[in-house]
Amino acid sequence: MFAHLDVAPWQFFLASTLTFGGALVGITYGVLSASWEPGREGTFWGGAEIKVNVPILMATVLGKASGETASHTTPFAWCTSFLKDFSRRHSSPALPFQRKFDR
Repeated sequence: MFAHLDVAPWQFFLASTLTFGGALVGITYGVLSASWEPGREGTFWGGAEIKVNVPILMATVLGKASGETASHTTPFAWCTSFLKDFSRRHSSPALPFQRKFDR
């Protein structure tokens, strides 16, 4: 069925790097070229969206590295109460060793 094929280590490394590197570049491009603003449709190639999204990404990464949150996360703070309520409703009850007892 298959012929025995000798592959040099550098050929295997090159093929793996191109495959996984290409996938990483493609996924990154897909995320950065999408419109992150609800209700706004992006362009076909996403060049305008990349120019907007990269500074937001960098501010977020650099802000979290210094212990801050980026200013663009503030409008999404309204989700916090919903998420807390959702976790209370859909989480399993506490196990006996997780319960707090007043002593």
